[in-house]
Amino acid sequence: MPIQNALENNAKGAVSMRADSYIIDSKLSKKELVKLAEALTNPILESYHIDASPNIKGNYHYAIEIGFKPGVTDNVG
Repeated sequence: MPIQNALENNAKGAVSMRADSYIIDSKLSKKELVKLAEALTNPILESYHIDASPNIKGNYHYAIEIGFKPGVTDNVG
């Protein structure tokens, strides 16, 4: 599906989702990663996933992840 068609479909009621992603360039244990994920997550509104994709229900064709280039400051963190 070309991008223009995707944009047109979104105007017709397609659903979009947003997620924050973090690339951790450090040797952390699983326990340390969980602790970090818990600190970055609002448990009322969000869930975290480590080395796994979230279980997204529904019919979708694409998943696009957009991130900062290496060395760019992460404004969220």
